[in-house]
Amino acid sequence: MCSVQASLQSLSVSGLPELDATQPPTLASSQGETVGPAAADKSFVDVLFETNPLDGACDTRIRLSVQPLETTFHAVCIKHFLVVAVVIALNVTAMSVFWPTICRIGPDSFLARYHESSIP
Repeated sequence: MCSVQASLQSLSVSGLPELDATQPPTLASSQGETVGPAAADKSFVDVLFETNPLDGACDTRIRLSVQPLETTFHAVCIKHFLVVAVVIALNVTAMSVFWPTICRIGPDSFLARYHESSIP
């Protein structure tokens, strides 16, 4: 039997601070309400990977235990996230348009042509 165990004690995701705030808002936190009497002693995420477990029920076993995650909706952060997602989508679309040319003439030639055409 061979096993590997890993755990993540806590998780916190911060958003963008507003103009009048000194601290950024917490969007997600594993420090929310605990469930059950022993939940305070548990990690946020526990992972156990076993090969050839002793009980013989399977060849490979993965056990994943996750505690509740407290999330907070913050409109400013969601708005900024959507802007970034749109920019990424536009870049992927542009890349799919330019990719055949990049493959045909090579990346250095493409960048040289792009920089020459973008100079005012």
